[in-house]
Amino acid sequence: MSNNMINEKNTALSLLSAMRRLGRFSLPMIANQLLGIVPTLASMWILSRLGKDYIAAAGFAAPSFYTIITFFATGFYALGIKIGHCYGENKNNPQIKALFHNGILLALCLVFPAMLLMLLLPSLLQVFGQDPHLVELAKPFFYFGALSMIPIMINSAINQYFTAIGHPKIAFYLSIITFPLIICLSYGLVLGKWGLPKLAMGGITGASFIVDICITVIAIMIACHAKWSKVYGVFSRPYGLNYHMVYQIVSLGWPIALQVSGELAAMTVAAYLMGLFGSSALAAQQIVGQFTLLFVMISIGLSSAVSILVSHGYGERNLNAITQTCKAGCVFGLMVSGLFALGFLVFPKTLVDLYLNIDHAAHSQLVDYAVYFMMVAVIYTSFDGIRAIFSNTLRGMQDAKTPMKISIFCLWAIGLPCAYIGGFVFSGGPVGLRIGFTICVLIAAPVMVQRCFKKWRMVAMEFQNGSN
Repeated sequence: MSNNMINEKNTALSLLSAMRRLGRFSLPMIANQLLGIVPTLASMWILSRLGKDYIAAAGFAAPSFYTIITFFATGFYALGIKIGHCYGENKNNPQIKALFHNGILLALCLVFPAMLLMLLLPSLLQVFGQDPHLVELAKPFFYFGALSMIPIMINSAINQYFTAIGHPKIAFYLSIITFPLIICLSYGLVLGKWGLPKLAMGGITGASFIVDICITVIAIMIACHAKWSKVYGVFSRPYGLNYHMVYQIVSLGWPIALQVSGELAAMTVAAYLMGLFGSSALAAQQIVGQFTLLFVMISIGLSSAVSILVSHGYGERNLNAITQTCKAGCVFGLMVSGLFALGFLVFPKTLVDLYLNIDHAAHSQLVDYAVYFMMVAVIYTSFDGIRAIFSNTLRGMQDAKTPMKISIFCLWAIGLPCAYIGGFVFSGGPVGLRIGFTICVLIAAPVMVQRCFKKWRMVAMEFQNGSN
């Protein structure tokens, strides 16, 4: 390819065009993330009908559960990136089928350690000093959560395949169909309505298990029979384990899994520390965390779309598409964080009242904590959204280890120590703990931006040398 051709390609995409392209591509992914989390938010609201103790128990149970899911499931982002790279090079690339096969085999292998870890969580929580009464309330949540790991792992691999070949809407359509069912099931199983057993916290993950099984079966049928998927024959023979491909997926995926789950694990440890201040602080953090989780899901959908489109640009050797996609992601990310900041600053008590009655005398301390937590969340979400965009831009350029190292170091070596110092050493209490933990993203975001700019220069030289 000549230099003129590269230059022509690299000036073809404006920022406005990149925003339109990213908007169209990311919208179904964001919607799918939101639809996926709406049942969780609804389930927590249903659980709040049982009282503050159940919300407090969810304060450490939910982040522990999602940390395990994230560690085992987000590694399959690598599958989407690898397939997306092949798709960018050649839409009929036969390696797409082979990557899919080995991704499914890897998912089946990872189910067993994921289930075992989930079953051990109640014992581990007591080791970390959590209230035994709250841990007892959370046990059914983990037991049914272990079963749900089976469909979650398989569906994670299939969804990455759909997204990588340009059909991210499939997961969105499935969520539209199934999310009313999971909300109804959660309501029935948590509270024991309509003749269903009252499983309390276990009803949340029990409902998820039933619905996730249905989603996985439908997703497999689509992969087998949809016209645009049949051409790849992903469920046709020959099957087989390709150790080199598994290694490629794992080598790219484990830094992603370690980064994202390491982030959640740090937040989970922070939740354990918050639990030492009592149930009011823990319940307040859980309530604020539900709204922060909405932002995180939007950020995940947006940044995942960025990584896929960047991987397409990387496969096409189009540096302009890579940089403009990242910039478009930053614009959208700042818009979203601005909306959440408005809600946290203007309507804090209204948001808390959605879960617990703010006029109840027993909830006064909880409400005070929640209002302060939302103020801190304004800063956290603003910087974390930018960090996620640049982190996923690096992943799309096949650099997953660097953002993992930056994020893990900032969260564990800076965030958690600062949280402990702010909460316990300086006697800042729950609010001091949250402020201390937020320092990590204030440092991680600019470091990630600097690394991405450096990577762009390296990629420009790589593309230039490849054209000579």
